[in-house]
Amino acid sequence: MSKLKSLTMILGAVLMWSASYPLIKIALVDVPPILLGSLRHLIFIPMFIMIFLNQGKNAFVHSRKNWLVFTGIGVFAIALPNIFQNIGMKYTTASVSSIIQSSGPVFTIALAVIFLGESLNIRKVSGAFIALTGTVMLVTGGKFCFSGTTFYGNLLLLLSAVSYAVAGVITKKGLEKISPFTLLGFGIMIGFIILSVASMFTENVAVAAAIPPLIWIIILLLALFPSFIAAWLWYKVLINTELSKLSVFVYLMPVFAVLFSYIIIGEVIDIYTVFFAALILGGVALAQKSGPAEI
Repeated sequence: MSKLKSLTMILGAVLMWSASYPLIKIALVDVPPILLGSLRHLIFIPMFIMIFLNQGKNAFVHSRKNWLVFTGIGVFAIALPNIFQNIGMKYTTASVSSIIQSSGPVFTIALAVIFLGESLNIRKVSGAFIALTGTVMLVTGGKFCFSGTTFYGNLLLLLSAVSYAVAGVITKKGLEKISPFTLLGFGIMIGFIILSVASMFTENVAVAAAIPPLIWIIILLLALFPSFIAAWLWYKVLINTELSKLSVFVYLMPVFAVLFSYIIIGEVIDIYTVFFAALILGGVALAQKSGPAEI
């Protein structure tokens, strides 16, 4: 795969994920948060089942290790991020949500060093410290106040970023032996089951019958682009790219997300948010500078 093709695929994925924030914010007005996460993955379940059945019964025969990888993807890449992110976004803005999640590469670096044997140096440590400082300031509103609904929402977004970082390590290991489509397919199915059960026990799922047509269109867009196409593109490039190098592109997400949020829902950010965002993105950039972000 050429560098230009890889770069195009990654930027496409980042753009799709960036546009999802204001769309999720709109959908949360009519749909409970966990149910929203479940519905945006429901559309793919019949497709994956039919494709895997068409491949023969061996498509469902995997080693215990592979099933652990599928489960890890379902939990840390699908279920937990959707729960944390969607609930958190009810209490904070789409722009702030994207900025907090851009701290994910810092956690990715730490996990990649521990579990993937990737290198650690002073730039990574310094960058991680700066980014985490900016993240804490943004989560607490710059006042180090660990209470209130905004803090609660921002904290959940931070947990979502950590969950995605864990998922990145699991995905990187899984792609050594499993194809991106298979990994994504079983991960989505397991994540959907977890989200559906959680929604049934904690939310009024009957509201699904009254969801307006526009919101169904948004759910379809969220399912097709951020949940499936963007994830598949990311997995394809991740096969031959170090996780810590690839994650550098995540901190482009707030730039596009703020723009999309302004265009779609008229959301603006204040100067303090810009400052905290600069700390986060600057820290991540410094941490990633230790090696060229070649793909």
